[in-house]
Amino acid sequence: MGTSQGLCRYEGDGIFTRYTMDVHNPRSLPSSNIRWLHTSSDNCLWIATDSGGIAVYDEETDSFSHWTKKDGLISNSIFALTEDANKNIWAVSANGISIWDYTTKSWRQYLDHTRLRVSFALKNRIVELSEVKMQLESVNVKLETLAKKDGLTGVNNRRALTTELKQRFEEAVLLFEPIAALMIDIDFFKLYNDYYGHQKGDEALIAVARTLKNSLDRPKDSVSRYGGEEFIILLPSTDHVGAKVIAERMRLAVENLEIPHIVSSVKKDITISVGYASYIPRRGEEMTTIIDMADRALYRAKDAGRNCISS
Repeated sequence: MGTSQGLCRYEGDGIFTRYTMDVHNPRSLPSSNIRWLHTSSDNCLWIATDSGGIAVYDEETDSFSHWTKKDGLISNSIFALTEDANKNIWAVSANGISIWDYTTKSWRQYLDHTRLRVSFALKNRIVELSEVKMQLESVNVKLETLAKKDGLTGVNNRRALTTELKQRFEEAVLLFEPIAALMIDIDFFKLYNDYYGHQKGDEALIAVARTLKNSLDRPKDSVSRYGGEEFIILLPSTDHVGAKVIAERMRLAVENLEIPHIVSSVKKDITISVGYASYIPRRGEEMTTIIDMADRALYRAKDAGRNCISS
């Protein structure tokens, strides 16, 4: 998918490969502002850019060839691409139309802006392609959203947590406000999986994740799955007292689910241990400091007997 910050290729499993302009690499994208993508009949990906002309992706070398006005384009700002029955590529710009001749492998100017009279059929084609592009952009937004979610529980995954933590950390530094984090672990979850089976284990993870999410009131608060049975809660603009309130609210909410866990030595239902921390970060500090603080607090909660909270 094309964006205003380069090109992204979805590899699956929530992973994207990003391509951007690199002034030191002549085989990179000529511009990071992508206007249009077109896959030709010979399965080549053509990329129209805002100021760098046109590029074609070479899968074998994982690089790009590109053309600008000096190569025959009528403009370096291209806003649409299409292909005719003879495999020629038509590039539409505000200054006119250029054609990539499939036989000669070169560009020629078809109409400049002084003589440009786009036919009714071509207008319709551009409108149709624009509608398809809008639909694809909508699908890509949904795919990118899904790529930030944990596939099982539906809460944020580690990738989304990193992005969220960076944003909240920078806001806290700028505003000189506290940021809080909760590190949560389901007590004796490995024993639960071994006894009840992985299907029941997955159901328990989903239920706990949903309960944690429902325990939050503010739109900027977030839940992320950190590991197998570990979750991170980020609470911007939250001091130590506020973090403690949320931690205990979540512990009670999970306990009240009353999901049987007869092999737990804490209680015969699923419970959680919660470590919570809050501080005002300063510029130059590691953004993961608050996570490390919550992690140490979680160990103290476990040492205190589990099914409890600790700071």
